[in-house]
Amino acid sequence: MAVDWEHLELTQSERIQREFAERIPAEEAVERLRVAGFSADEVSLSTHGGRTLDDGTFVPGGLVVTVTVNALRAREAERIIS
Repeated sequence: MAVDWEHLELTQSERIQREFAERIPAEEAVERLRVAGFSADEVSLSTHGGRTLDDGTFVPGGLVVTVTVNALRAREAERIIS
């Protein structure tokens, strides 16, 4: 899945996110970030539930790894979670 970027003007930081379909790869990405020196304040793992589209199609939920860092570390975070 693609890595999404967002510049946060207020804090002059970058938010890098990637959605994972399964828990283990998401947790492994978080662990790689921590080993690389990213702090717990910079990294989060969140979940979102499944939903049903208007046509009745069920879309399963997923997990999102989010890293919020300064521009100097953003490329490193992208590389790690890609």
